[in-house]
Formats: sequence, structure tokens, C-alpha cells
Amino acid sequence: MSVAAPWRPIYSLTAHFSVKAMAELLELAAPPPSCSSETSFCLSLSCPLSDRVSRALEGNPYLARRNLRFETHQGRVVLRGRVGSFFQKQMAQEALRSIDGVAEIENELEVCWD
Repeated sequence: MSVAAPWRPIYSLTAHFSVKAMAELLELAAPPPSCSSETSFCLSLSCPLSDRVSRALEGNPYLARRNLRFETHQGRVVLRGRVGSFFQKQMAQEALRSIDGVAEIENELEVCWD
């Protein structure tokens, strides 16, 4: 089957992910809805990095924030805690990737299938 060039990377992923996982990934790739001034403010560099990280994790619909802990120091974020899947582990990391001031992410989240 021939696939148009812009969709080739997504098409090749379908062999590795379920339809549900692909739908979730595509939803995450969509531009975010307009943010409230409080959210925008907290994601700016004027807020401490720990506040921006906390806001990003709390705002992610795929994560149970109460199970996650993190430490920040000079642009480095260390994630700890437990999540229910490797997808959630990756989503926690991706939620932090776009935050201004995050230079390094150490993902120590543990996947527990319970």
C-alpha cells in the first residue's frame, strides 16, 4: 500500500501500536486549546520550575498526579513514582519536554501492572 509522504511516519507506527494508542498519540499532537491566563502564567519563565512541572503533570489527562513525585534543580527534572503503563511513563516525560527551562529529564517512573 502506498502512503502519502507526510503520513508515512505515522503509518509505520501502526505496526507497533494499537488503534487506541495511536488515537491518543494523535490527540496529543493536536494544538492545545487556548489556555487560561493562570495556566499560561504558570508555564512562563517567571514561575519557578517546580511550579511549571507540577502544572504540566496535573494538566495531563493520562496521569494520576498523586502517584508522581519530582525534583528539580537547575533545569534538571527527576520523575519518580508509579504509573500503570509504559504509555503513561512516556506521557509524563512528554508533558515536561516542552516546558521552558527544562534541560534534562530523568524518568525513573516504575510501571506497575496492578
